[in-house]
Amino acid sequence: METENRDVRQKLEPYKRHWKLIVLIVAVITAGTYVYYKHQKPTYTASAEVFVRAAGSGSTTVSGIDPETDPARALANEATLLQTKGVAETVKSQIHYPGDAAALLGTITVTPSQVSDFVTIAAKAGNPNTAARVANGFASAFTQLDQTQTKQYLEAEEATVSSQLAALPHTLSNQTARANLQSQLQSLQLSAAAPPNIQVTSAASAPTTAGATSSPARNALFAAVLGLVLAWVLIQAMEAFDRRLRDPVVEMEYGLPVLAAIPQTSQRALAPRADARLPVGVMEGARGLRTALDHGASLGDSPKTLLVTSAMSGEGKSTVVKSLALGYFESARRVLIIDADLRRPMVHQLFSATLAPGLSDVLRSAIPLSEAVQDYEPGGGLQPAFDPEINASGDAVAFLDPPRSGRGGSGRPPAGDGDRGPCLQVLTAGSGTSDPGALLGSEKFGALLAEAAEAYDVVLIDSPPILAVSDAIPVARMADAVVVVARSQFTTRDAAQRCRQALERVPSVTVLGVVANGVREDLEVGRQYYLSATS
Repeated sequence: METENRDVRQKLEPYKRHWKLIVLIVAVITAGTYVYYKHQKPTYTASAEVFVRAAGSGSTTVSGIDPETDPARALANEATLLQTKGVAETVKSQIHYPGDAAALLGTITVTPSQVSDFVTIAAKAGNPNTAARVANGFASAFTQLDQTQTKQYLEAEEATVSSQLAALPHTLSNQTARANLQSQLQSLQLSAAAPPNIQVTSAASAPTTAGATSSPARNALFAAVLGLVLAWVLIQAMEAFDRRLRDPVVEMEYGLPVLAAIPQTSQRALAPRADARLPVGVMEGARGLRTALDHGASLGDSPKTLLVTSAMSGEGKSTVVKSLALGYFESARRVLIIDADLRRPMVHQLFSATLAPGLSDVLRSAIPLSEAVQDYEPGGGLQPAFDPEINASGDAVAFLDPPRSGRGGSGRPPAGDGDRGPCLQVLTAGSGTSDPGALLGSEKFGALLAEAAEAYDVVLIDSPPILAVSDAIPVARMADAVVVVARSQFTTRDAAQRCRQALERVPSVTVLGVVANGVREDLEVGRQYYLSATS
């Protein structure tokens, strides 16, 4: 059930993150639709009815098709010809329409009847009188056009037959031909005297009421639904093109459990040369990571030497190292931080330490570790917590010589200290080297880690990003375990997959999990990350 709930939260997370965009899209579309239909002017519809004669031998229409031969086709063609630009120009001139012919055509609808020889002309306008004038204008112009074209057609046919009859001699052999021509001439004369083929049977009158208008509220509701659909499509497209990792998919992309979540904060407590006063959320995240490493790691015991790395630069691995170091120091541990990023060192800035002597100097010369480490005194009142296992009486001297059981045995005290109490010390990167990879992969570095593991409870190693250079690979093989830092909305999916593949190719490397850094969630969500990783 917990897994199902987490899956639901992951699916809903993009919409939660873009809720402002969803609200904006829905609000704009809904408000725009409501305002449009609210201020829409009423429209009036007036209709005129035209009769197209379909009977009578030799009768024709404007389309030139004999309605007696194909009445349905003739009626449809008449309706189409009624909406031509020529008819519209005639109507525009007759009724003094202010717009152009195309706009005038857009106001009418011509519907031929399916069961009779009538055509209905419906005109819409914001004024009832205008609607009636437009409908009657099209009906009148169409009848006039029909009469004109019919008259021209009959006159041309009559002239042709008359000329043929005049050219035919009055002989006995031509009597039959002359009789046929005279019959055609009489038929044409009868057609000219017959009623017109197209007649207005019902003129349009000005309507007294406007047509039914759409409900602004109902249309706005439909628009809101459409806005939700558009917002969903937009967010899906944005998520598809956005390759950055989001908080819920870190575990899936890396194929590793999320050990803890470090929330995003606007405070610059982790900035260079800052003291130990961390924001509450950051400190709780560091404590959660410390607990996960102590009790939820895949190793039998808590790792003594821990490499903290990331896929890309800028994901906050150095600040995570500092937070975790303070968390370990708070629990009365002896902590050493080693800056193994010899190309772009950051630890000396985070802890207000000098860059040299440091790691490179220890590995290249005879400088002992105890002379290269630097003490760090956390500010902000941070003190090691009292551990009842150290001294049940609660005496403050209990911190001077804590027992070493379960913490790696007894080693030579670092930095020449004569006590074994809790401390936080830093080994900076040093004066630099031309070949950091070879230096970090040397036996001297392995011996240095072994020495540090004997002298300290926890050794935290800050390394370069996995995908930037290959320096972190030999360090990962020598360390007890590796933790990967992934910054929310910064690390890309491609980088996460390549980082995972790079670590999988290295033999004998134990990767414990991922630290989700810069999470835009509250402290409770951070706890859910921790619980899901350790349950």
